[in-house]
Amino acid sequence: MEIGEKVSARIVKKTAAGGTERSIIKKSILIVIAVLLLAAIDANYNISSSFGATAAAKGKWQAVFLTNGQVYFGHLSPYGFHSFVLNNVYYVRSSRVSAAAPAEKDKNAKNAAEEQPQAETRNELVKISQDLHGPEDTMFIPKTQILFWQNLRDDSQIVATIKSSPR
Repeated sequence: MEIGEKVSARIVKKTAAGGTERSIIKKSILIVIAVLLLAAIDANYNISSSFGATAAAKGKWQAVFLTNGQVYFGHLSPYGFHSFVLNNVYYVRSSRVSAAAPAEKDKNAKNAAEEQPQAETRNELVKISQDLHGPEDTMFIPKTQILFWQNLRDDSQIVATIKSSPR
């Protein structure tokens, strides 16, 4: 019986060693799958590139172009997976203003358009918190509504106007 016990002990040791190897292989496969899954998520949501872009743009002013044609200026940063937040928000308001009436022309002028006073377009940079409805100075924008955004240079006319305006 001694020989039988020794054989049984050897079989148990070999099985235990094989079980340990299988466990290590299973854990390694799970780690590889987890890394591939995280890489796929990052590729779809640009998580790592968003953090890099945020670090590079920190302290700069951005122009944010929306899909509806509006453009806002401020400090842009990610807000969750599906949104951005824009702080210190400004936009350009365009208005048509009548120019001074031209000097009196011949009453027999055939072109009535020449008699109309000319209108000019005036652009004004407006802080969003000054709007009539009194919004806070922050906008939360879904990623799907952002067409693109750009960092503004320090010598940009927009940045210069913002820095010179009273806050």
